[in-house]
Amino acid sequence: MEMTNEEIVRNYRQAKDQRAQIRILAELNVCGTARIVDILTDGGIPAEELPKIRMTKDPRPAGRPKKAKPTEKQDDTLEHDIEEKLRTRVKAYGGRCLKWVSPGKSGVPDRIVLLPGGRIIFVETKRPKGGKLSPLQLYWGRTLTSMGFEVWVIWNRQDIADFEKTVLKGGAGR
Repeated sequence: MEMTNEEIVRNYRQAKDQRAQIRILAELNVCGTARIVDILTDGGIPAEELPKIRMTKDPRPAGRPKKAKPTEKQDDTLEHDIEEKLRTRVKAYGGRCLKWVSPGKSGVPDRIVLLPGGRIIFVETKRPKGGKLSPLQLYWGRTLTSMGFEVWVIWNRQDIADFEKTVLKGGAGR
């Protein structure tokens, strides 16, 4: 059964705590993160009350994705390809990009980037075509950010270039 936008906003407002809000968002796993945020902010939920994640812009339009014109090149890059490119770039700057698997803790970021000088950055990678953040990934991004860690979401090769320019070439400061 699909909920209307008004029902989504009402249920979110009635949630007693952040865990209940995350459960409600998990039930909405039918649309992209950008669309969920639009629904909640249009419904009067202040954006500052929603999960805070430093992420690049979701390359997909809100709602239903458009079909590519026959002349447009489709981006069939896989998440694995994005992770491998990130790992290679981090290693070139003397860092390590470790795969993070946390048994019993779904939604944690895919990678932990360890850089010289003790800098730690968490990175969630998504494939450009069809990838989306789950409510648990939003929860973990918000939790890690509130603890003072940097959290990045990388969707494509341009985001890797931005990460390299901002983080790897940008120095050791936050």
